[in-house]
Amino acid sequence: MIQHTHCSQMILRNMLLHPRKRLGLSLAIICLVWSSGCRPAVRLPDTCTVAGEVTLDGNPLLKGLITFSPVEPGPSANGKIRDGKIVDVRTAGTSAGAVPGEHRVTIFDDDLESGAVDHIPDRYGRLDSPLSARVSATGQNEFQFQLESKPLKK
Repeated sequence: MIQHTHCSQMILRNMLLHPRKRLGLSLAIICLVWSSGCRPAVRLPDTCTVAGEVTLDGNPLLKGLITFSPVEPGPSANGKIRDGKIVDVRTAGTSAGAVPGEHRVTIFDDDLESGAVDHIPDRYGRLDSPLSARVSATGQNEFQFQLESKPLKK
């Protein structure tokens, strides 16, 4: 045991005294620190709080998921619908709210178990959803989405 500790100390002392080995050790430490996540954080765009209500055939939608996808390039915001209220809307999972601007809105069931029936019509969960919202940087962002289970009239 003593011999093993002595060998380790000699190897370490040899590495620290030799300039090339010291440079290699320094580079290895820098790479290790850099790869462990010590990088500048990516700044997310400013977001605005989003709230509102969702009904299906005039009744509060009990449970669902909602996505605000900006028409212009930018990060989408995802939230939940609980007892007809839009809650916990977040951009990139961290910033509360959605980025300002025009958004395509999609709404779909959130807890589909095998054999469960999808209550929200597919048209509201597609990228070409008829739902939209304008998130304002200066005003209140309270949205009302009234979903209908019957096909839309053209």
